[in-house]
Formats: sequence, structure tokens, C-alpha cells
Amino acid sequence: MRGLWKENIIHGLKVLWGICNLFGLVVVIEDMIRFQTTPELYPIGSENFGWAYACSEHYVLAGWIALGWCLVAVVAALFYRTRYRGKILLTHFILTVLKICYFWSTVG
Repeated sequence: MRGLWKENIIHGLKVLWGICNLFGLVVVIEDMIRFQTTPELYPIGSENFGWAYACSEHYVLAGWIALGWCLVAVVAALFYRTRYRGKILLTHFILTVLKICYFWSTVG
């Protein structure tokens, strides 16, 4: 059985991950609104930035995927009494880190 301080640290990390993804959710929504109002600021049609910038439909789809990705973590963090919430958040965190590492390895 874990100690009380260890439980509090784990709970704090779960809450922190939920807050980080809530911030990501706000950023994605704000970016999607900005893209709808001023699409000329985005390098749509450029091949050097990946599939999301190939056309405006791809950019909108990538925005919806990012929105869903952040929403999964926020919902999992909100339902703190569910059975597999810790495993869902840990899997989400690991997949996010792998996605970021893959992005940085392909950019560099």
C-alpha cells in the first residue's frame, strides 16, 4: 500500500496533466478560430511543414485531432473516481511524449 504523500504526489501529477491539456485545448481552439478569420497568416500549401499544411482541409482536420487529443486527457482528469483513469492518463502521457519526440526527430 502506498503512503499518503505518494498518493498526493500522484494525484497532483494527474491534476497537473489535466490542467496542461486544458491549456492545450484553449490554445487549439484559439488557433482554429484565428485560422478561420485570417488564413493568409498560415503557410498552407507548403510541403516542408508536413501533411497538415498541404491544404486548408488538412489543417482543420489536424486541429480537430489535436482538440480531441487534449479533450481525452481533460475528461480523464475530470473523472477522477473511474477505475482505469490512471492508466488512461499514463498511456496518454507516454503517447504524447512519443509524438513530440517523433515530431522533433523529423523536423531536425
